Amino acid sequence: MVQRESIQEALTRRAEMLLQRMQRIVESSRPEHFDIEAGLLSDLIKNPDFPRPHKSAFQEAAKQLQRQGHEQTTDRLLSEAENGARSGDRAARDRLVAKAREALSKAVKSGSGKEFRKEMEKRLSSVAAMEIAPAPVRQKLRKRQAQAQPPNGVEKRNTIRYTEPVLTVAINHVEYRTIDWSTRGLLLDVGPAAVPLIVGDQVRVEISCPNVEMRHRQQARVARRDDGTNSLALAFLDIDPVILAFLKAIE
Repeated sequence: MVQRESIQEALTRRAEMLLQRMQRIVESSRPEHFDIEAGLLSDLIKNPDFPRPHKSAFQEAAKQLQRQGHEQTTDRLLSEAENGARSGDRAARDRLVAKAREALSKAVKSGSGKEFRKEMEKRLSSVAAMEIAPAPVRQKLRKRQAQAQPPNGVEKRNTIRYTEPVLTVAINHVEYRTIDWSTRGLLLDVGPAAVPLIVGDQVRVEISCPNVEMRHRQQARVARRDDGTNSLALAFLDIDPVILAFLKAIE
């Protein structure tokens, strides 16, 4: 009996270590090798000597980490596919889209919700249909991206943020100006006036740009608001057809 308890304790400690490693991989934002650790944990839990009362807790924790890791991978691969399309690399775009579809399938199997699946499927369709920009536009866009650096010189996000040109964004017939913007969303200066929007709200925005004869309507979700800085962050639900067109026109 003592020997069996010792084995069970050793298996439990090993499972805890694997969970901690899985957590660190997820937090790294690049969980390519996540499934290896998940497989090791799954095999460990199947061991007949693994303590039965702990099995469900470890299985649930592993499933949540798997879902989180696959969701992050899907989002990152789509961002890289968008960058590939904008740089004119059709082969890279198609390869990354295929990998993103695979990651999304794993995320759904791990328990991702309908909203996440719907949003990612929209992005997949959008990226797969993105027009590959002509060479002159790609060259100018790369130059603009190289110049678009954050204040501390370190950009942790997957997409370049632009402060110029300042875009005009109308929400419910009220116009705001951008603090910065990217292919993923907008950060707006909403001023001191109260804005009747909360995080999670979906809005329809109309985007225009100085000296560009085009206005685009787009669906977005309120991702963040900061009353201290009078800013409102919007995340696009379906991004590239709008912003890519602006980038082309601006160049």
